Amino acid sequence: MRSKSVNEQKQIDRIGGRVRAIKYKERGELYESGGAIFTSNNKYMHMLANEFRLELRQHPPPHGALCLYNGFLAPPSFSTKDGPLRLNRISFAWKYGIDFLRFKIAVSRHVNKFSRIYEKQKNREAFQCPFKMLSSISEKFVMMVESSFEKWLDKHLKLSKQFCNEVAYGFVAQCYCSDLKVHAFAGKFLTSTKFTKCNTGSMQGIEEGTYGTQVVQSMTASSGLCAALYSIVGGNEQIAQNLAAKALCSNPQGFPRPIAMVNLGGRIQVPHKSSSKAASPPFKSGAQNDRNK
Repeated sequence: MRSKSVNEQKQIDRIGGRVRAIKYKERGELYESGGAIFTSNNKYMHMLANEFRLELRQHPPPHGALCLYNGFLAPPSFSTKDGPLRLNRISFAWKYGIDFLRFKIAVSRHVNKFSRIYEKQKNREAFQCPFKMLSSISEKFVMMVESSFEKWLDKHLKLSKQFCNEVAYGFVAQCYCSDLKVHAFAGKFLTSTKFTKCNTGSMQGIEEGTYGTQVVQSMTASSGLCAALYSIVGGNEQIAQNLAAKALCSNPQGFPRPIAMVNLGGRIQVPHKSSSKAASPPFKSGAQNDRNK
């Protein structure tokens, strides 16, 4: 019987660094330092959370104040004080209604097309490069990679410059710290995830639900642009941890079953053979929610 091994190519002391949760000792709050949120149409995250019996937390759209940036020292192009979400939506629709509706429909179609990837994976289809994978789903996806978001919104969706410069710009500025020069596929896809990051590399306070109150996130989420937002209670990294543990559990006697970490000059590796000298103590589970202890 062949034994399994798991290699982790990150200089960290735990599996799941891309979605690592960090707890602040003073207040005991848990924060995601990487991938903070996933959507309800993320098939694999929901399937794995259910398989490993992990608790999900849904994040409703915040009711905070809305504001669209309009340049340095310039007044906001759109803003509202804290108030009922319904009133905010009406005000937003009054100014951007038609363009926003057309944009919303285009993003929904984009997400529906991309969901074909699940069927291709189910059929075990393989591709030599990402471009061939994208073209097998839709030729438009390849065209989008070769076009800027700004150009795509103008030529293909025929959206007004006001909407592009104020709302669409807010999308990429908030999520990528970029502008409309980002390629169209990235621009379109990030809007489908409903702008879960406030700033690139920033920490998202998922335990308290404080994952952002900026205008774009509020309006698109509350308007049902795509799907509901979720996270794993105790940290999204638990998915990676459970997957690694399950891969090792069927190893024969004499090979590692619990996850042990060995630091090899910056390379974290689960050893092929158990070794009391090389292996560190058993892998500890991710940060836990104090309220769930």
